[in-house]
Amino acid sequence: MNELWEFGLVAFSTLFVIVDPVGAVPAFLAMTRGEEASLRARTARTASSTAFLVLTFFALTGRRLFHLLGLSPEALSIAGGVILFEVSLSMLKVRPSRLMRTPEEIEEGVRKEEAGVIPLGVPMLGGPGAITAVVVLMWRVRSPVHLAVLLTAIAAVSLATYFILRGGTFVEKALGDTGMKVVTRLMGLLLAALSVQFVLNGVSKYVTGIRGIG
Repeated sequence: MNELWEFGLVAFSTLFVIVDPVGAVPAFLAMTRGEEASLRARTARTASSTAFLVLTFFALTGRRLFHLLGLSPEALSIAGGVILFEVSLSMLKVRPSRLMRTPEEIEEGVRKEEAGVIPLGVPMLGGPGAITAVVVLMWRVRSPVHLAVLLTAIAAVSLATYFILRGGTFVEKALGDTGMKVVTRLMGLLLAALSVQFVLNGVSKYVTGIRGIG
């Protein structure tokens, strides 16, 4: 039971940090500026639902896909850690990573009538970094219960994202520009530690496998 709680905590914290709903608030407000509260809430719901569906899809199929490609969990863990570390450096510098969103995508979202799916849902929330994290976490799934825990973590992060985006104006006013930068840096630090751990786990399992063969 303790192992399940630990897995659930790691899954939730990793996904919450990489999805970074707080960091997405400024872009969300820019894309929904001038909209009524009901329309803004609908956009937040669409964005969080899109991210949930994308991440759930890769949680259910990503492991099989990488298995078909002949990729080992160790290789994925190391590569995933490197990708997430790049994202964490951008967060520490409070500079959006191009793996999560680009200025062109944000500008396009401002012009679109419905930005909940693209670019908010994908790639800003359910982007390459979050997808990589989900697939890496899937390699730790050992039973249907573990899978249920991972899917619950994805749902919890998506729900939290919805409420944070819906209350975006309040969040921005409460934290202020400095506060949001501090939160982003703290999340970046946590993500950096998690990404390094992914790499260490991959290297450790690879070395152990080589010794076992030898």
